[in-house]
Amino acid sequence: MNIEEARQVLLSLTEEFEFDSPFDKSRFFAHLFSPAFIMARLLGIRGPIFLIEADESQAGKGYAAQIQSAIYNDRSCVINQQRGGVGSVEESMNEGLIRGDNFILLDNLTPGNTGTFNSEKICSFTTMNTYTARGFGRKSYLIDPSGFVIQITTNGCSLSKDLMNRCIPVKIRKKHRYQFRIYEDGGDLLHHIIRNQPKYYGAGLSIIMDWWRRGKPRTTEIMHESGFTPWVQIMDAIVQYYLGLPPLLGGYEHIRSRIQSPELQEMRDLSLAARNTEKLDQKLTVTDLLDTAIKNGTRLSCIPSGINISSLDQDKIKGIRMQMGRFFSHCFNNFGNKDMLTIDGFKIERLIEKKQYEGHPAEKDITYYRFTEIEN
Repeated sequence: MNIEEARQVLLSLTEEFEFDSPFDKSRFFAHLFSPAFIMARLLGIRGPIFLIEADESQAGKGYAAQIQSAIYNDRSCVINQQRGGVGSVEESMNEGLIRGDNFILLDNLTPGNTGTFNSEKICSFTTMNTYTARGFGRKSYLIDPSGFVIQITTNGCSLSKDLMNRCIPVKIRKKHRYQFRIYEDGGDLLHHIIRNQPKYYGAGLSIIMDWWRRGKPRTTEIMHESGFTPWVQIMDAIVQYYLGLPPLLGGYEHIRSRIQSPELQEMRDLSLAARNTEKLDQKLTVTDLLDTAIKNGTRLSCIPSGINISSLDQDKIKGIRMQMGRFFSHCFNNFGNKDMLTIDGFKIERLIEKKQYEGHPAEKDITYYRFTEIEN
């Protein structure tokens, strides 16, 4: 397969996905090439976690992870987060490692009650030379972690700094009222890849072999605070030179800062809630935003998990609104520019207006918030 044909074959994989930015598309392809290096131990590089974040449920994040494993004639070991939290995820991951599953998918990760997901074991697995795996009621096994691929999908989960430093995120958007294409062989994209796996694997291999013959060029990109700079430089060169895509780490620092901050993650979720409930470009009070979040099913830190707000009395609801007000003040004071905050394609403005209430001689300051989607 010549290079141009290989390029077209690979680019066709993303026709049905909507990435948040062209840089996310670059990172997606970097993760598609990554297992070829990791599993063959090429150049001794280690790969970061394939983190796929969607703006809504059913956007195709798990589907994207399965495409990565299908290209390598494999399947992802899917792990769903149970009520046991971090411990249950780690034990399930260990079970997959002991079985010899090459792709470990932590699906639909949520932060739980702590607000941030962290796992020292997963952090250790991605960087150390050996890893001790112990499953449910099993003895311990010493594993070489260098040949495995870790995938994480989420609709919005704050990760610890250590865990985020081990991830390269890909953000995708849900395409509403969209049906995935049915191919001539009767299946969708994933089944088409499975039935034609040598074609897609061969396309990636053709590019890697040409890259190798040309002297294994790299870029000078540096991924700070992690040991994945060699991986980044290699993948950056491949996606730019062979696929004509933009630099790998474009927008990465902004995403990293947001994902490892529970406050910014919640602001991002509120922005999506405003968009989903058609409240963009409107002046909203804290009460309006609380109603918007409840209507959209958005998790708020000021509402304890499992609490049905409709069952609370007015004093407790007033207390929640006051907590939300303090939360907004904290975000604007610490992450914003005076009365404006930008995050993940949204602009959030804080507006303070005077209002005269009937029967009260003095005017009162009323704070509004306006969410606007920024055009890419």
